Amino acid sequence: MKFLIPILTLLFLTSCRSEILTVYTEYINPDRLASYHVRTPDPKLNCPDIGQRLHIKWKVPKEWMNCEDLHIQLVIHFKNREKVSERIDLKDRRGAAIYELYNDDYFRTCGILMYKVDLMSGDQILEEWRHQIWVELIELEADE
Repeated sequence: MKFLIPILTLLFLTSCRSEILTVYTEYINPDRLASYHVRTPDPKLNCPDIGQRLHIKWKVPKEWMNCEDLHIQLVIHFKNREKVSERIDLKDRRGAAIYELYNDDYFRTCGILMYKVDLMSGDQILEEWRHQIWVELIELEADE
């Protein structure tokens, strides 16, 4: 019994920690439709969306809202070696954004390979979230 209180306190303290940035990938395919599982007629089953979504959620400390030019910088590398960079300006302490890659764009790029999400104030990184295999790519110039 005397060990129960420290264990509960430890669990409580570790569960109260909130993440500033949370990012995850979701695959979009026909089995996410309810009609797929219950076998009801649905025109979407004949031509379903295929792709990926990147969910980005943030919960910024109050003090950071006073920072100048607070934004999220998103960098995505696709499997076909293309790269995209997007900026999301933060107006509220809490929020979410979704990057969607569907159908033609998904098949053209072959999907998301890796990504990096930086919460920034100007040029300074305050918080970052990197995909497990994120690496900075070395770009070589082709000889002419």
